[in-house]
Amino acid sequence: MRWNHGEVPVLVNVRQWTAAALGDLGEDHLHMVLLLSTELLTNAYEHGTGPYGIHLHHTRTPCRVTVEVHDSSPDMPVIGRSRLGDNRGRGLIMVDKLAHDWGTRPTTDGGKTVWAVISCDIPDWTPCTSNSDVTPPATPPP
Repeated sequence: MRWNHGEVPVLVNVRQWTAAALGDLGEDHLHMVLLLSTELLTNAYEHGTGPYGIHLHHTRTPCRVTVEVHDSSPDMPVIGRSRLGDNRGRGLIMVDKLAHDWGTRPTTDGGKTVWAVISCDIPDWTPCTSNSDVTPPATPPP
């Protein structure tokens, strides 16, 4: 599933699109995907340049979702240093602590993709409701 968008989308639209596309995830897994995809996309808009895009890939065995966010800036992200009372610098710290794995790669258009893998192999998480392959909506809302 991809969402390529040249303008800043309302993040609630991205979250709704993601939730609809991944509706068979367990509740805990879905909330983690929503949190980390929002963080990666916000980081791209605040520090990168457009056009922007988000791509989701869900594998069933093992149950994992990979979130990829693309922007046109060649500048790689830097994990911030959060300070008490500061309201910035926590996004990639959260991604680093909560994702199964994450990283960056340059793209052929001179930009970059920042990706995170969110695993549902967490004890006590609500299990996914389906093990069958489901094709999610290809086009997000405007």
